[in-house]
Amino acid sequence: MDLTSKKGCRLITILGLMFLGFVICLFVYPAVNFDFYEQCSTITIVDLILIALYSLIIVYDVIKNINKGGNNWLKYLKDLGNVTLLLGLFYVLFRKFFVKLILIISFNTGQSETVNVDGKVVDKISISSSRVSRHVLTVQDNENTYVFQSNKNAIDPYYIGKAFKMKMRKGRFGFLYKCK
Repeated sequence: MDLTSKKGCRLITILGLMFLGFVICLFVYPAVNFDFYEQCSTITIVDLILIALYSLIIVYDVIKNINKGGNNWLKYLKDLGNVTLLLGLFYVLFRKFFVKLILIISFNTGQSETVNVDGKVVDKISISSSRVSRHVLTVQDNENTYVFQSNKNAIDPYYIGKAFKMKMRKGRFGFLYKCK
């Protein structure tokens, strides 16, 4: 896909408008601040959606190139590299936005049930610096092990071995979260 062509410019415009819409949703919508959410489930959903989208774009690009005659494979490989680079950059930069979007959709659609998580903290990762911020709490109860993404203020009172008791909501997609 040639990003300087008319279709490439349209794609960039559409992606820019989608990004603007996501940013507006994330900063304007008051319920995007979650104290805890299941990290693996939300990231897996986002990864599957983005990988499927990337695969569809690649298949479309291959079919389009074959229909054109497909004799200039060097140009095709260069275009494929550009699309891969663009989508990879898009994925790295906007993964957090997509995770929050999935949380918003899960929070607002369908019925959510309340689940009591009663277990013990078995692992805590809290990294804060000017470039990286990662706060993960692993809780194990009798049946399950939960890995919660969190923020610094929510994770500070917990330490390894401390009891973890919290009422959480189970959203439409089946993962747990707790709003501020």
